[in-house]
Amino acid sequence: MEALERFRFITSATAGSRRVKKNPPPAARKKSRVGLLDGDEADIEELAVLASNAGNSGVSIISDGGFGAMPPLQGANTSAECTGEVLGATGVDDSPERKFGAKSNQRGRKAGRGAFKWGTATAQAPERWKEVLDGIREMRTARDAPVDLFGTRQCVDPEADLETQRFQALVAAMISSQTKDPVTAAAMLRLRALPGGLTIANVASPEMSVESLQGTLHPVGFFRQKGAHLKAMAQKLAAAPHNGRVPSTVNELMELPGVGPKVAHLTLVVAFDMPEEGLIVDTHVRRVCERLGWASPDRTPEQTRLAIESWLPKAQWAETSLLLVGFGQQVCTPLRPRCGDCRISALCPSAFRDLATKTERKQGKSRAAVKRKKGETSEATANDIRP
Repeated sequence: MEALERFRFITSATAGSRRVKKNPPPAARKKSRVGLLDGDEADIEELAVLASNAGNSGVSIISDGGFGAMPPLQGANTSAECTGEVLGATGVDDSPERKFGAKSNQRGRKAGRGAFKWGTATAQAPERWKEVLDGIREMRTARDAPVDLFGTRQCVDPEADLETQRFQALVAAMISSQTKDPVTAAAMLRLRALPGGLTIANVASPEMSVESLQGTLHPVGFFRQKGAHLKAMAQKLAAAPHNGRVPSTVNELMELPGVGPKVAHLTLVVAFDMPEEGLIVDTHVRRVCERLGWASPDRTPEQTRLAIESWLPKAQWAETSLLLVGFGQQVCTPLRPRCGDCRISALCPSAFRDLATKTERKQGKSRAAVKRKKGETSEATANDIRP
C-alpha cells in the first residue's frame, strides 16, 4: 500500500510539470494518472518502474499497444516448467464496493452494469458483455490496426533461435511503453541490425555501450532511460541464475529493469505462448473498458486488470486484449472517437458523449459571444446619448 500511494503521489506531483496536492480531487487524479499515460510528455513510465521494482505489483506500465496477432513463436515451450506464476492481487486497497455504470443511461447500463469489491478481486460480469466483444470482433475482422502490423510479435526475427526470439519479444514489449507501434517496430529493426545482433550476449558485452543503445532507440519515448534499462536487463539475464535465458514467470520478469506487470504478461503471451497468465492492459484497453463501464476511471491499470479477469474467462484474455487495443487505435480513439461508425454504440454508456460535450461548449461560447456583443452595443448607445 505504501508503494502504491507513493506512486499515486509522484505521478500527481509530476503531472505536466505542475505541482499538485498529495490528495487531489478525482478530476485531477484522472488527469495525472490517465491523461498523462495517454500520451502527454511526462516520465510516468520511469516512475511506474520505480514503484514496481520497489515491490508494488499494483502498478502497471501501459503502452500504445505492444503485441500482434500472429501464432506463437516457433518452438515455444509450454511444458510444466514454463507454466509461470500468476501475479497475486497485491496493491489493491479495501475501498467500498463500487457500482460500474451507475450513472449511465438505460442503454449504457445494459453493457456496463456490474460491481467490483476492491480487495477481494471479485466482480459481476457486465450485462451483454459477450455482445460487446462480438461486435468489436466483427469490426476487427481486417486485423489492420497498428498493433496487428507492428506489434511485439512482428518485431521478432523469425530466423533467430528461440532464446533470441524470446529476448527480442521482451525488448520490444519494454520499449513499446509510451511509444507508437510503428516507431517501436522501426527501433527494433535498428537494434537487430547492430553488429552482433540483438542478443543477450551482444547487448551485455562491454563493447555495446549504453550511449550506442540510446542512439539506436531514438526517437522512441524515453529512449535514454530505455537504453539504460536494456543494457542492465541484458547484463542481468547473462548472469546467474538466468544464464542467458529469459525467465518464464511474472515475478521473475518484473525483477528485470524496466519491466512491470503489463510488459511481463505481454512477454509471456508472445515469447512463451502463455495467454492465461494475465490480461494485458495498456492505455487503449483501459480507456475502452472505462468507456464501456467495465472499469472505474479512478483505478490503476493493475486494478482494472484484476477486475476484468475476475469475470472474463481465461481462454479469452489474450484475444480480448488484442481486440481492445486495435479497437482503441482505430475506432474508440482518445480524441474524437468514431461513435458513428461503431457497431456497439447502442451498448456503450459513453457513445457520442464527447460529441455532445463539444456541442455544448460551442453553444456556450456562442451565448457568451452574444452577451458580449449586446454589452458592447449597450455601452456604445450609452456613450452616444451622453451630453
